[in-house]
Amino acid sequence: MDEKLIINTDDLYAYMKEVEEGGKYKANIYTCSSGVPTIGVGFALLIENDDKWSIRENLFAIKGPLDKAGITLPTELDIKRIENILDNVIIELENDNKNVAKKIVEDNATILNKLTITATQAKELFKITQAEYEGYLINRLRLKAGLTKDKAKEIIKSLSMDEKIATYSCVYNALTLIGSGLSNALKNYIKNGISEKDKAYYKTEAWYEIRYNSHKSGWKYIDGKEDKKAEGDDGLANRRYKDSLKFGLYGLCNRKQQNLNQATKDGILKFLDSNQGRNNKNVTETIKKYENEFSPSNNDLGNKKQVKIEKILGILRQDPVEQIKTEVEGKGKFLDNVSEEFLKKYDKEYGLILDTERPIYNSITKIEEHTDVLIFPLMDRLVVNMQKEEEKAKGKDDELYKSIKEFINRCKGILEKVIVELGGYKKAGYKRDNNKDLTNLELKKRLIAAFKPQQFNSPDTKKSHEFFKSFITEEDKKKEQAKKEKTKQKAEKRMAEKKNNNQKSGVAISNQDSMGDKKEENKTDGWIVIQKIDGTKYMSRKEYYG
Repeated sequence: MDEKLIINTDDLYAYMKEVEEGGKYKANIYTCSSGVPTIGVGFALLIENDDKWSIRENLFAIKGPLDKAGITLPTELDIKRIENILDNVIIELENDNKNVAKKIVEDNATILNKLTITATQAKELFKITQAEYEGYLINRLRLKAGLTKDKAKEIIKSLSMDEKIATYSCVYNALTLIGSGLSNALKNYIKNGISEKDKAYYKTEAWYEIRYNSHKSGWKYIDGKEDKKAEGDDGLANRRYKDSLKFGLYGLCNRKQQNLNQATKDGILKFLDSNQGRNNKNVTETIKKYENEFSPSNNDLGNKKQVKIEKILGILRQDPVEQIKTEVEGKGKFLDNVSEEFLKKYDKEYGLILDTERPIYNSITKIEEHTDVLIFPLMDRLVVNMQKEEEKAKGKDDELYKSIKEFINRCKGILEKVIVELGGYKKAGYKRDNNKDLTNLELKKRLIAAFKPQQFNSPDTKKSHEFFKSFITEEDKKKEQAKKEKTKQKAEKRMAEKKNNNQKSGVAISNQDSMGDKKEENKTDGWIVIQKIDGTKYMSRKEYYG
Protein backbone atom coordinates (compact mmCIF):
# COMPACT_ATOMS: atom_id res chain seq x y z
CA MET A 1 0.00 0.00 0.00
CA ASP A 2 1.24 3.48 -0.93
CA GLU A 3 2.32 5.32 2.24
CA LYS A 4 0.33 8.38 1.12
CA LEU A 5 -2.91 6.40 0.91
CA ILE A 6 -5.19 5.88 3.89
CA ILE A 7 -7.10 2.81 2.68
CA ASN A 8 -5.66 -0.55 1.65
CA THR A 9 -5.83 -0.51 -2.16
CA ASP A 10 -6.37 -4.24 -2.70
CA ASP A 11 -9.27 -4.44 -0.23
CA LEU A 12 -10.76 -1.26 -1.63
CA TYR A 13 -10.44 -2.32 -5.28
CA ALA A 14 -12.02 -5.72 -4.60
CA TYR A 15 -15.06 -4.07 -3.01
CA MET A 16 -15.38 -1.29 -5.57
CA LYS A 17 -15.13 -3.70 -8.49
CA GLU A 18 -17.98 -5.70 -6.95
CA VAL A 19 -20.34 -2.78 -6.24
CA GLU A 20 -19.50 -0.84 -9.41
CA GLU A 21 -19.38 -3.61 -11.99
CA GLY A 22 -20.46 -6.85 -10.34
CA GLY A 23 -16.87 -8.06 -10.04
CA LYS A 24 -15.81 -7.14 -13.61
CA TYR A 25 -14.38 -4.10 -15.36
CA LYS A 26 -15.66 -2.30 -18.47
CA ALA A 27 -13.20 -1.87 -21.35
CA ASN A 28 -15.20 0.91 -23.04
CA ILE A 29 -17.08 4.03 -21.98
CA TYR A 30 -20.55 3.35 -20.57
CA THR A 31 -23.00 5.22 -18.32
CA CYS A 32 -23.59 4.39 -14.67
CA SER A 33 -27.11 4.42 -13.19
CA SER A 34 -26.83 8.20 -12.75
CA GLY A 35 -26.11 8.72 -16.46
CA VAL A 36 -22.44 9.61 -15.92
CA PRO A 37 -19.95 8.42 -18.61
CA THR A 38 -17.65 5.92 -16.93
CA ILE A 39 -14.89 3.43 -17.79
CA GLY A 40 -13.01 0.58 -16.09
CA VAL A 41 -14.17 0.16 -12.49
CA GLY A 42 -16.41 3.15 -11.92
CA PHE A 43 -13.88 5.69 -13.19
CA ALA A 44 -16.17 8.65 -13.94
CA LEU A 45 -15.09 10.91 -16.79
CA LEU A 46 -17.19 13.72 -15.30
CA ILE A 47 -17.06 15.16 -11.78
CA GLU A 48 -19.94 16.78 -9.87
CA ASN A 49 -19.27 19.40 -7.23
CA ASP A 50 -22.04 21.49 -5.68
CA ASP A 51 -24.51 20.48 -8.44
CA LYS A 52 -22.07 21.53 -11.19
CA TRP A 53 -20.62 18.99 -13.62
CA SER A 54 -17.28 19.20 -15.42
CA ILE A 55 -14.90 16.96 -17.36
CA ARG A 56 -12.32 15.45 -15.03
CA GLU A 57 -9.27 17.71 -14.85
CA ASN A 58 -6.38 16.73 -17.17
CA LEU A 59 -8.34 13.67 -18.29
CA PHE A 60 -6.62 13.36 -21.70
CA ALA A 61 -3.41 15.22 -20.84
CA ILE A 62 0.07 13.71 -20.92
CA LYS A 63 0.81 12.72 -17.30
CA GLY A 64 -2.95 12.80 -16.70
CA PRO A 65 -4.72 9.81 -15.08
CA LEU A 66 -5.29 7.87 -18.32
CA ASP A 67 -1.72 8.37 -19.49
CA LYS A 68 -0.27 7.42 -16.07
CA ALA A 69 -2.25 4.17 -16.14
CA GLY A 70 -0.52 3.23 -19.41
CA ILE A 71 -3.65 3.71 -21.51
CA THR A 72 -3.11 4.60 -25.16
CA LEU A 73 -4.77 7.97 -25.73
CA PRO A 74 -6.95 8.57 -28.81
CA THR A 75 -5.79 11.00 -31.50
CA GLU A 76 -6.17 14.73 -30.84
CA LEU A 77 -9.14 14.84 -33.21
CA ASP A 78 -10.86 11.93 -31.46
CA ILE A 79 -10.17 13.49 -28.05
CA LYS A 80 -11.86 16.69 -29.24
CA ARG A 81 -14.87 14.70 -30.45
CA ILE A 82 -15.10 12.80 -27.14
CA GLU A 83 -14.90 16.05 -25.15
CA ASN A 84 -17.72 17.55 -27.26
CA ILE A 85 -19.90 14.53 -26.47
CA LEU A 86 -19.08 14.85 -22.76
CA ASP A 87 -20.02 18.55 -22.85
CA ASN A 88 -23.43 17.60 -24.25
CA VAL A 89 -23.87 15.01 -21.50
CA ILE A 90 -23.05 17.67 -18.88
CA ILE A 91 -25.86 19.89 -20.17
CA GLU A 92 -28.40 17.07 -19.78
CA LEU A 93 -27.14 16.04 -16.32
CA GLU A 94 -27.40 19.61 -15.04
CA ASN A 95 -30.97 19.70 -16.35
CA ASP A 96 -31.60 16.39 -14.55
CA ASN A 97 -32.18 14.59 -17.86
CA LYS A 98 -30.48 11.36 -16.91
CA ASN A 99 -32.05 9.28 -19.68
CA VAL A 100 -31.12 11.79 -22.38
CA ALA A 101 -27.54 11.78 -21.08
CA LYS A 102 -27.46 7.98 -21.37
CA LYS A 103 -28.82 8.09 -24.92
CA ILE A 104 -26.12 10.56 -25.99
CA VAL A 105 -23.48 8.06 -24.84
CA GLU A 106 -25.23 5.14 -26.56
CA ASP A 107 -25.66 7.05 -29.84
CA ASN A 108 -21.99 8.05 -29.94
CA ALA A 109 -20.51 4.67 -29.04
CA THR A 110 -18.38 4.54 -32.22
CA ILE A 111 -16.46 7.69 -31.31
CA LEU A 112 -16.35 6.96 -27.56
CA ASN A 113 -14.96 3.47 -28.21
CA LYS A 114 -11.77 5.09 -29.47
CA LEU A 115 -10.88 4.99 -25.77
CA THR A 116 -10.46 1.42 -24.54
CA ILE A 117 -8.60 -0.13 -21.59
CA THR A 118 -7.44 -3.54 -20.32
CA ALA A 119 -8.11 -5.14 -16.91
CA THR A 120 -4.57 -4.31 -15.76
CA GLN A 121 -4.99 -0.70 -16.86
CA ALA A 122 -8.38 -0.52 -15.10
CA LYS A 123 -6.77 -1.46 -11.77
CA GLU A 124 -3.85 0.90 -12.35
CA LEU A 125 -6.28 3.70 -13.18
CA PHE A 126 -8.15 2.96 -9.96
CA LYS A 127 -4.92 3.09 -7.93
CA ILE A 128 -3.86 6.37 -9.53
CA THR A 129 -7.17 8.02 -8.69
CA GLN A 130 -7.45 6.59 -5.16
CA ALA A 131 -5.36 9.40 -3.67
CA GLU A 132 -7.50 11.89 -5.60
CA TYR A 133 -10.75 10.52 -4.17
CA GLU A 134 -9.32 10.24 -0.68
CA GLY A 135 -8.53 13.93 -1.10
CA TYR A 136 -12.13 14.60 -2.14
CA LEU A 137 -13.35 12.67 0.90
CA ILE A 138 -11.13 14.65 3.27
CA ASN A 139 -12.12 17.93 1.65
CA ARG A 140 -15.85 17.18 1.88
CA LEU A 141 -15.50 16.32 5.58
CA ARG A 142 -13.52 19.52 6.11
CA LEU A 143 -16.14 21.69 4.43
CA LYS A 144 -19.29 20.01 5.72
CA ALA A 145 -18.22 19.49 9.35
CA GLY A 146 -16.15 22.66 9.75
CA LEU A 147 -12.84 20.87 10.31
CA THR A 148 -9.21 21.44 9.49
CA LYS A 149 -7.71 19.25 6.78
CA ASP A 150 -5.60 17.37 9.34
CA LYS A 151 -8.61 16.72 11.58
CA ALA A 152 -10.67 15.48 8.63
CA LYS A 153 -7.83 13.15 7.68
CA GLU A 154 -7.58 11.93 11.28
CA ILE A 155 -11.28 11.03 11.24
CA ILE A 156 -10.86 8.81 8.17
CA LYS A 157 -7.79 7.14 9.66
CA SER A 158 -9.71 6.42 12.89
CA LEU A 159 -12.42 4.44 11.11
CA SER A 160 -12.31 0.66 10.72
CA MET A 161 -11.26 -0.69 7.30
CA ASP A 162 -14.88 -1.49 6.37
CA GLU A 163 -16.02 1.98 7.47
CA LYS A 164 -13.25 3.59 5.41
CA ILE A 165 -14.18 1.58 2.33
CA ALA A 166 -17.88 2.43 2.71
CA THR A 167 -17.28 6.19 3.01
CA TYR A 168 -14.82 6.06 0.08
CA SER A 169 -17.44 4.24 -1.98
CA CYS A 170 -19.88 7.08 -1.28
CA VAL A 171 -17.53 9.80 -2.48
CA TYR A 172 -16.47 7.65 -5.45
CA ASN A 173 -20.12 7.31 -6.42
CA ALA A 174 -20.78 11.05 -6.03
CA LEU A 175 -18.89 13.75 -4.11
CA THR A 176 -22.13 15.24 -2.83
CA LEU A 177 -22.99 12.06 -0.89
CA ILE A 178 -20.61 13.27 1.81
CA GLY A 179 -22.96 15.94 3.15
CA SER A 180 -23.20 17.72 6.49
CA GLY A 181 -25.29 14.95 8.09
CA LEU A 182 -22.77 12.19 7.39
CA SER A 183 -19.75 14.43 8.01
CA ASN A 184 -20.93 15.55 11.46
CA ALA A 185 -21.96 12.03 12.42
CA LEU A 186 -18.45 10.77 11.59
CA LYS A 187 -16.87 13.68 13.46
CA ASN A 188 -18.82 12.84 16.62
CA TYR A 189 -18.40 9.08 16.20
CA ILE A 190 -14.61 9.15 16.63
CA LYS A 191 -14.43 11.64 19.51
CA ASN A 192 -12.07 10.66 22.31
CA GLY A 193 -13.69 9.69 25.59
CA ILE A 194 -17.12 9.21 24.06
CA SER A 195 -19.44 6.79 25.90
CA GLU A 196 -20.48 3.47 24.35
CA LYS A 197 -24.06 4.70 24.10
CA ASP A 198 -23.10 7.92 22.30
CA LYS A 199 -20.69 6.07 20.00
CA ALA A 200 -23.51 3.72 18.98
CA TYR A 201 -25.81 6.73 18.46
CA TYR A 202 -23.42 8.46 16.03
CA LYS A 203 -22.52 5.24 14.22
CA THR A 204 -26.23 4.64 13.65
CA GLU A 205 -26.61 8.20 12.39
CA ALA A 206 -23.76 7.74 9.88
CA TRP A 207 -25.27 4.40 8.77
CA TYR A 208 -28.68 6.07 8.32
CA GLU A 209 -27.20 8.90 6.24
CA ILE A 210 -25.54 6.43 3.86
CA ARG A 211 -28.43 3.98 3.70
CA TYR A 212 -31.49 6.19 3.54
CA ASN A 213 -30.78 9.91 3.41
CA SER A 214 -28.39 10.16 0.46
CA HIS A 215 -30.71 9.01 -2.33
CA LYS A 216 -31.85 12.41 -3.61
CA SER A 217 -33.73 11.27 -6.72
CA GLY A 218 -35.41 8.46 -4.78
CA TRP A 219 -36.76 10.92 -2.22
CA LYS A 220 -38.20 13.10 -4.97
CA TYR A 221 -40.38 10.16 -5.96
CA ILE A 222 -41.20 9.20 -2.35
CA ASP A 223 -42.21 12.78 -1.51
CA GLY A 224 -44.47 12.96 -4.57
CA LYS A 225 -42.34 15.48 -6.47
CA GLU A 226 -41.98 12.96 -9.31
CA ASP A 227 -44.73 10.71 -10.69
CA LYS A 228 -42.46 7.70 -11.07
CA LYS A 229 -39.04 6.47 -10.10
CA ALA A 230 -36.19 7.77 -12.21
CA GLU A 231 -34.31 5.21 -14.29
CA GLY A 232 -31.53 3.82 -12.17
CA ASP A 233 -33.20 4.60 -8.83
CA ASP A 234 -33.37 0.94 -7.86
CA GLY A 235 -29.70 0.62 -8.73
CA LEU A 236 -28.84 3.60 -6.53
CA ALA A 237 -30.88 2.14 -3.66
CA ASN A 238 -29.00 -1.12 -4.14
CA ARG A 239 -25.69 0.74 -3.92
CA ARG A 240 -26.75 2.58 -0.74
CA TYR A 241 -27.81 -0.67 0.89
CA LYS A 242 -24.50 -2.31 -0.01
CA ASP A 243 -22.41 0.62 1.20
CA SER A 244 -24.34 0.90 4.47
CA LEU A 245 -23.94 -2.86 4.99
CA LYS A 246 -20.20 -2.41 4.50
CA PHE A 247 -20.15 0.49 6.97
CA GLY A 248 -22.03 -1.77 9.34
CA LEU A 249 -24.52 -1.55 12.16
CA TYR A 250 -23.16 -4.28 14.43
CA GLY A 251 -24.29 -7.00 12.01
CA LEU A 252 -27.98 -6.11 12.43
CA CYS A 253 -28.62 -5.59 8.70
CA ASN A 254 -28.01 -9.20 7.67
CA ARG A 255 -28.78 -11.26 10.80
CA LYS A 256 -25.12 -11.54 11.77
CA GLN A 257 -25.38 -9.32 14.80
CA GLN A 258 -22.61 -9.14 17.34
CA ASN A 259 -23.06 -9.37 21.10
CA LEU A 260 -24.58 -6.00 21.88
CA ASN A 261 -24.44 -4.72 25.43
CA GLN A 262 -27.27 -2.59 26.76
CA ALA A 263 -25.40 0.70 26.28
CA THR A 264 -24.92 -0.05 22.56
CA LYS A 265 -28.56 -1.07 22.13
CA ASP A 266 -29.67 2.08 23.93
CA GLY A 267 -27.51 4.25 21.66
CA ILE A 268 -28.90 2.69 18.47
CA LEU A 269 -32.48 2.99 19.69
CA LYS A 270 -31.95 6.56 20.86
CA PHE A 271 -31.14 7.62 17.30
CA LEU A 272 -33.85 5.50 15.67
CA ASP A 273 -36.42 6.95 18.08
CA SER A 274 -35.21 10.55 17.58
CA ASN A 275 -36.62 13.26 15.31
CA GLN A 276 -33.45 13.45 13.20
CA GLY A 277 -35.25 12.06 10.15
CA ARG A 278 -36.11 14.04 7.02
CA ASN A 279 -37.90 17.31 7.77
CA ASN A 280 -37.32 16.68 11.50
CA LYS A 281 -39.55 13.63 11.44
CA ASN A 282 -39.04 10.45 13.45
CA VAL A 283 -36.08 8.48 12.07
CA THR A 284 -37.82 5.10 12.14
CA GLU A 285 -40.87 6.50 10.33
CA THR A 286 -38.56 8.08 7.74
CA ILE A 287 -36.84 4.74 7.21
CA LYS A 288 -40.15 2.88 6.85
CA LYS A 289 -41.27 5.43 4.27
CA TYR A 290 -38.11 4.81 2.22
CA GLU A 291 -38.27 1.02 2.58
CA ASN A 292 -41.86 0.96 1.34
CA GLU A 293 -40.52 2.04 -2.08
CA PHE A 294 -36.98 0.63 -1.95
CA SER A 295 -37.01 -2.49 0.20
CA PRO A 296 -33.64 -3.88 1.32
CA SER A 297 -35.10 -7.39 0.99
CA ASN A 298 -36.42 -6.85 -2.55
CA ASN A 299 -34.94 -9.45 -4.90
CA ASP A 300 -34.62 -6.85 -7.66
CA LEU A 301 -32.17 -4.92 -5.51
CA GLY A 302 -29.93 -7.94 -5.09
CA ASN A 303 -29.87 -7.73 -1.30
CA LYS A 304 -31.78 -10.82 -0.21
CA LYS A 305 -29.77 -11.15 2.99
CA GLN A 306 -30.60 -7.68 4.31
CA VAL A 307 -33.54 -7.04 6.60
CA LYS A 308 -36.05 -4.26 7.11
CA ILE A 309 -36.02 -1.83 10.02
CA GLU A 310 -38.84 -3.70 11.83
CA LYS A 311 -36.60 -6.75 12.12
CA ILE A 312 -33.71 -4.66 13.44
CA LEU A 313 -35.98 -3.01 16.01
CA GLY A 314 -37.33 -6.40 17.03
CA ILE A 315 -33.82 -7.66 17.74
CA LEU A 316 -32.91 -4.52 19.69
CA ARG A 317 -36.08 -4.44 21.76
CA GLN A 318 -36.48 -8.11 22.53
CA ASP A 319 -35.58 -9.25 26.03
CA PRO A 320 -33.50 -12.39 25.42
CA VAL A 321 -33.79 -13.50 29.04
CA GLU A 322 -37.59 -13.36 28.96
CA GLN A 323 -37.53 -15.33 25.72
CA ILE A 324 -35.26 -17.95 27.31
CA LYS A 325 -37.62 -18.19 30.31
CA THR A 326 -40.56 -18.75 27.97
CA GLU A 327 -38.68 -21.47 26.06
CA VAL A 328 -37.59 -23.23 29.26
CA GLU A 329 -41.11 -23.15 30.72
CA GLY A 330 -42.49 -24.33 27.38
CA LYS A 331 -40.44 -27.50 27.78
CA GLY A 332 -41.82 -28.00 31.30
CA LYS A 333 -38.50 -27.09 32.89
CA PHE A 334 -37.41 -24.57 35.53
CA LEU A 335 -34.94 -21.66 35.31
CA ASP A 336 -33.42 -20.94 38.72
CA ASN A 337 -33.00 -17.41 40.04
CA VAL A 338 -29.18 -17.45 39.92
CA SER A 339 -29.16 -18.46 36.25
CA GLU A 340 -31.77 -15.79 35.48
CA GLU A 341 -29.75 -13.07 37.21
CA PHE A 342 -26.58 -14.32 35.51
CA LEU A 343 -28.23 -14.07 32.07
CA LYS A 344 -29.65 -10.61 32.77
CA LYS A 345 -26.32 -9.24 33.92
CA TYR A 346 -24.42 -10.89 31.06
CA ASP A 347 -26.90 -9.41 28.57
CA LYS A 348 -26.53 -5.96 30.08
CA GLU A 349 -22.72 -5.99 30.04
CA TYR A 350 -21.95 -8.03 26.91
CA GLY A 351 -25.19 -8.76 25.11
CA LEU A 352 -26.98 -12.08 24.64
CA ILE A 353 -27.82 -13.40 21.18
CA LEU A 354 -30.34 -16.21 20.86
CA ASP A 355 -28.25 -18.16 18.40
CA THR A 356 -27.37 -21.81 18.96
CA GLU A 357 -23.93 -21.10 17.53
CA ARG A 358 -23.24 -18.93 20.61
CA PRO A 359 -22.06 -20.81 23.75
CA ILE A 360 -24.58 -19.49 26.30
CA TYR A 361 -27.74 -20.07 24.29
CA ASN A 362 -26.34 -23.35 22.95
CA SER A 363 -25.74 -24.57 26.51
CA ILE A 364 -29.23 -23.59 27.64
CA THR A 365 -30.90 -25.41 24.73
CA LYS A 366 -28.86 -28.54 25.50
CA ILE A 367 -29.60 -28.43 29.24
CA GLU A 368 -33.36 -27.81 28.88
CA GLU A 369 -33.73 -30.94 26.75
CA HIS A 370 -32.91 -33.11 29.78
CA THR A 371 -33.22 -31.17 33.01
CA ASP A 372 -33.95 -27.85 34.69
CA VAL A 373 -31.73 -24.94 33.74
CA LEU A 374 -29.90 -24.51 37.04
CA ILE A 375 -26.69 -22.61 37.64
CA PHE A 376 -24.75 -25.83 38.25
CA PRO A 377 -25.03 -27.50 34.82
CA LEU A 378 -24.87 -24.05 33.20
CA MET A 379 -21.50 -23.21 34.80
CA ASP A 380 -20.30 -26.76 34.16
CA ARG A 381 -20.77 -26.12 30.44
CA LEU A 382 -19.71 -22.47 30.32
CA VAL A 383 -16.67 -22.70 32.58
CA VAL A 384 -15.57 -26.30 33.24
CA ASN A 385 -16.07 -27.58 29.69
CA MET A 386 -14.67 -24.39 28.18
CA GLN A 387 -11.55 -24.75 30.31
CA LYS A 388 -10.96 -28.07 28.54
CA GLU A 389 -11.33 -26.33 25.18
CA GLU A 390 -8.98 -23.62 26.39
CA GLU A 391 -6.35 -26.25 27.20
CA LYS A 392 -6.72 -27.82 23.75
CA ALA A 393 -6.18 -24.46 22.04
CA LYS A 394 -3.18 -23.52 24.18
CA GLY A 395 -0.03 -23.31 22.09
CA LYS A 396 -1.93 -24.22 18.91
CA ASP A 397 -4.26 -21.29 18.23
CA ASP A 398 -3.46 -18.15 20.23
CA GLU A 399 -6.49 -16.21 19.01
CA LEU A 400 -8.90 -19.01 19.92
CA TYR A 401 -7.12 -19.54 23.24
CA LYS A 402 -7.46 -15.87 24.20
CA SER A 403 -11.08 -15.77 23.06
CA ILE A 404 -12.03 -18.79 25.19
CA LYS A 405 -10.12 -17.47 28.19
CA GLU A 406 -11.86 -14.10 27.91
CA PHE A 407 -15.26 -15.80 27.73
CA ILE A 408 -14.53 -17.95 30.81
CA ASN A 409 -13.41 -14.90 32.76
CA ARG A 410 -16.55 -13.04 31.73
CA CYS A 411 -18.74 -15.87 33.03
CA LYS A 412 -16.80 -16.11 36.28
CA GLY A 413 -16.89 -12.35 36.81
CA ILE A 414 -20.63 -12.11 36.12
CA LEU A 415 -21.50 -14.99 38.46
CA GLU A 416 -19.36 -13.47 41.22
CA LYS A 417 -21.31 -10.19 40.93
CA VAL A 418 -24.61 -12.09 41.04
CA ILE A 419 -23.65 -14.05 44.18
CA VAL A 420 -22.45 -10.87 45.89
CA GLU A 421 -25.65 -8.99 44.97
CA LEU A 422 -27.71 -11.88 46.34
CA GLY A 423 -26.05 -11.25 49.69
CA GLY A 424 -23.20 -13.73 49.55
CA TYR A 425 -25.63 -16.47 48.52
CA LYS A 426 -25.10 -19.99 49.83
CA LYS A 427 -26.95 -23.31 49.83
CA ALA A 428 -29.62 -22.35 52.39
CA GLY A 429 -30.71 -19.25 50.47
CA TYR A 430 -30.59 -21.04 47.13
CA LYS A 431 -32.77 -23.93 48.37
CA ARG A 432 -35.22 -21.50 49.97
CA ASP A 433 -35.64 -19.52 46.74
CA ASN A 434 -35.64 -22.41 44.27
CA ASN A 435 -36.49 -25.58 46.20
CA LYS A 436 -33.60 -27.18 44.31
CA ASP A 437 -30.33 -28.75 45.44
CA LEU A 438 -27.01 -29.91 44.05
CA THR A 439 -26.59 -33.61 44.79
CA ASN A 440 -24.03 -34.69 42.20
CA LEU A 441 -20.78 -34.87 44.16
CA GLU A 442 -18.54 -35.03 41.08
CA LEU A 443 -20.24 -31.93 39.65
CA LYS A 444 -19.77 -30.14 42.98
CA LYS A 445 -16.06 -30.96 42.95
CA ARG A 446 -15.64 -29.76 39.36
CA LEU A 447 -17.33 -26.43 40.10
CA ILE A 448 -15.45 -25.89 43.35
CA ALA A 449 -12.15 -26.49 41.54
CA ALA A 450 -13.10 -24.31 38.56
CA PHE A 451 -14.07 -21.35 40.76
CA LYS A 452 -11.14 -21.60 43.13
CA PRO A 453 -9.71 -18.06 43.38
CA GLN A 454 -6.63 -17.51 41.21
CA GLN A 455 -3.91 -14.93 41.77
CA PHE A 456 -3.13 -13.78 38.24
CA ASN A 457 -5.20 -12.75 35.19
CA SER A 458 -8.44 -14.03 36.64
CA PRO A 459 -11.53 -12.32 38.10
CA ASP A 460 -12.36 -12.52 41.79
CA THR A 461 -14.32 -15.74 42.45
CA LYS A 462 -14.20 -15.89 46.25
CA LYS A 463 -17.98 -15.69 46.85
CA SER A 464 -18.94 -18.00 43.98
CA HIS A 465 -16.33 -20.50 45.20
CA GLU A 466 -17.88 -20.37 48.69
CA PHE A 467 -21.33 -20.73 47.11
CA PHE A 468 -20.43 -24.02 45.43
CA LYS A 469 -18.53 -25.26 48.52
CA SER A 470 -21.63 -24.68 50.66
CA PHE A 471 -23.34 -27.57 48.87
CA ILE A 472 -20.86 -30.10 50.27
CA THR A 473 -22.76 -32.12 52.92
CA GLU A 474 -21.56 -34.30 55.81
CA GLU A 475 -22.54 -37.30 53.73
CA ASP A 476 -20.35 -35.96 50.89
CA LYS A 477 -17.45 -35.62 53.32
CA LYS A 478 -17.95 -39.19 54.54
CA LYS A 479 -18.05 -40.42 50.94
CA GLU A 480 -14.85 -38.54 50.19
CA GLN A 481 -13.21 -39.90 53.34
CA ALA A 482 -14.29 -43.43 52.47
CA LYS A 483 -12.97 -42.93 48.97
CA LYS A 484 -9.65 -41.69 50.34
CA GLU A 485 -9.43 -44.67 52.70
CA LYS A 486 -10.17 -47.03 49.85
CA THR A 487 -7.53 -45.34 47.71
CA LYS A 488 -5.09 -45.48 50.62
CA GLN A 489 -5.76 -49.19 51.16
CA LYS A 490 -5.22 -49.90 47.48
CA ALA A 491 -1.97 -47.99 47.61
CA GLU A 492 -0.84 -49.86 50.73
CA LYS A 493 -1.75 -53.17 49.12
CA ARG A 494 0.27 -52.29 46.03
CA MET A 495 3.23 -51.32 48.21
CA ALA A 496 3.00 -54.58 50.17
CA GLU A 497 2.86 -56.60 46.96
CA LYS A 498 5.80 -54.70 45.61
CA LYS A 499 7.78 -55.25 48.81
CA ASN A 500 6.98 -58.94 48.76
CA ASN A 501 8.08 -59.19 45.14
CA ASN A 502 11.27 -57.31 45.99
CA GLN A 503 11.99 -59.73 48.86
CA LYS A 504 11.55 -62.70 46.55
CA SER A 505 13.80 -61.02 44.05
CA GLY A 506 16.34 -60.47 46.84
CA VAL A 507 16.46 -64.23 47.72
CA ALA A 508 17.00 -65.10 44.08
CA ILE A 509 19.78 -62.56 43.82
CA SER A 510 21.37 -63.93 47.02
CA ASN A 511 21.29 -67.48 45.61
CA GLN A 512 22.85 -66.26 42.40
CA ASP A 513 25.62 -64.59 44.39
CA SER A 514 26.23 -67.81 46.33
CA MET A 515 26.49 -69.79 43.12
CA GLY A 516 28.90 -67.20 41.81
CA ASP A 517 31.07 -67.58 44.91
CA LYS A 518 31.13 -71.33 44.50
CA LYS A 519 32.14 -70.91 40.89
CA GLU A 520 34.91 -68.63 42.03
CA GLU A 521 35.97 -71.28 44.59
CA ASN A 522 35.83 -74.05 42.01
CA LYS A 523 37.82 -71.94 39.66
CA THR A 524 40.78 -71.95 42.12
CA ASP A 525 40.74 -75.71 42.82
CA GLY A 526 43.03 -78.18 40.98
CA TRP A 527 45.64 -77.65 38.28
CA ILE A 528 45.69 -75.91 34.92
CA VAL A 529 47.93 -76.43 31.90
CA ILE A 530 49.59 -73.23 30.67
CA GLN A 531 51.09 -72.96 27.21
CA LYS A 532 54.26 -70.88 27.27
CA ILE A 533 56.86 -70.05 24.67
CA ASP A 534 59.43 -72.24 26.38
CA GLY A 535 57.04 -75.16 26.57
CA THR A 536 54.15 -76.55 28.61
CA LYS A 537 53.91 -75.81 32.27
CA TYR A 538 51.57 -76.98 35.02
CA MET A 539 50.28 -74.41 37.53
CA SER A 540 47.80 -74.64 40.34
CA ARG A 541 44.50 -72.83 39.60
CA LYS A 542 44.91 -70.89 42.82
CA GLU A 543 48.31 -69.63 41.72
CA TYR A 544 47.07 -68.85 38.21
CA TYR A 545 43.90 -67.00 39.24
CA GLY A 546 45.46 -65.38 42.31
